[in-house]
Order: sequence, then C-alpha cells, then structure tokens
Amino acid sequence: MVKIEDVTEFFPNLDWESLMAHVQELELKLPKAGSNDKWNGWSILSETGKYTNGWLSATNLEEIRQYNVSKHTNPTEIITPTLSQLISDLQELGLTPVGMRYWQLLPASKGKWHCDNVEHSPLRIHFVVKTNPGCFFITEHERTHLKEHHAYLINVDDYHIVENNSTHETRTHLTANVKNTKGISKVHAVIV
Repeated sequence: MVKIEDVTEFFPNLDWESLMAHVQELELKLPKAGSNDKWNGWSILSETGKYTNGWLSATNLEEIRQYNVSKHTNPTEIITPTLSQLISDLQELGLTPVGMRYWQLLPASKGKWHCDNVEHSPLRIHFVVKTNPGCFFITEHERTHLKEHHAYLINVDDYHIVENNSTHETRTHLTANVKNTKGISKVHAVIV
C-alpha cells in the first residue's frame, strides 16, 4: 500500500522561489529530456553527469528492467547552490538522494498505473515546486493533492498514477529516490 508522508518540517530553509526560478530559466535555455510529450524534465543527479541522462523510454521494457537508479549520483551541468544545499540536507537526514530530477507533467496529462523499479529503495521524495488544484497522486485506495511548497516521502513500490487536470498549468516536482537510513520517517521502514 502506498503511504504518503509530509516531511516539509525537515526542510525549513528550502528556497522554493529559487527552485521555481531555476525551472523557469531551464525552460528558456535547455530542451527537456524525457521519453514522451507528457512527462519530461531535467536530471540533477545522473549516471553520466548530463541532465539528459536517466530518462527511460516507457516502451522499452528491457531498458526499464536493467535501469539502476543507484548509479545516478553525479551532479549534472544544471546543479545550483540551492540544489547542492538540498542534497547536503538530505544526506544529513539520512536520505542520500540518487536519480534527482525535475519532473514535469504537462497540462491535461496523466501517467499510467505502474509500480516503480525499487531495487535501490522503494522511497521517493517529492518536493512540490509548482502544482495546481487539478493535480493528484492516485493510489488504489486514495486520491491525494500534494500541496505546493511541501515535501513528501512516498513509497512507489505499489500501483499509483499521477494526473494533471489543469488545461494550462504544468506540474513540477523535484524528486529523488532515497533510503530512510536514520529513521526520520514516521511511517516508512528504516533501510540500511
């Protein structure tokens, strides 16, 4: 069962406006990476250190099976001081990030029911940089609106889908796979 835990309290100094300004700058300067016209964005930590690295084709099942997010630890060319500080903060909390990226879900779009590859860890942290009232994280048991400028730990090893029902606003999350090594989560197990 998917559990969604608000962990915003652990990031009191996160500069949300800096993150949004960075996304706006990227939208003007760099083409988005990604496998389709609904999901895309930019990698912040990747295997090769390139922002385009780590985006899988949703149709290539062999590529998906062999994908190893734990190798995605190298800062890319889009790293900023705010992101470097956030990575340090996550490490201090025992949530060392891998595969960090800005994910965008375009207006009037939704994903497909899926479980994520959880070889590294079933936990993903979502920093909600930009959202709108029509965006939902949906599981078999609930439909949750993740609030803007909040951070959530979510286990992604059970079926879920996301949707953006807005006709004009893009949803932007900063995400990373993490392990709860110091037990800061109240609902997710410690992973060593």
